[in-house]
Amino acid sequence: MACWGRNDRGQATPPPGEFSSVSAGNGYACGVRTNGTLACWGSDTYGKAAAPLGGTFSSVSAGNQHTCAVRSTGTVTCWGDNSEGAYRAAAGVFRP
Repeated sequence: MACWGRNDRGQATPPPGEFSSVSAGNGYACGVRTNGTLACWGSDTYGKAAAPLGGTFSSVSAGNQHTCAVRSTGTVTCWGDNSEGAYRAAAGVFRP
């Protein structure tokens, strides 16, 4: 993967490995590796880059101060700042 642009928080310097998708937020980015695990890098203000450990994922979306990802099981998990209710996921199983 190649990233470019502002890199004052390490947001344009991904970790090594192969990724199937990536999403960039405010000073950070997260990606789904080809093995389904998540990796996030850059600013971790509010824990937005603290990707959950364990399990596999099909997609990830980086927001301003929060991140949400869809697990391979179809459930949604979110982390980071929820002070404005940014990640009140609807109930149910989601399929990409």
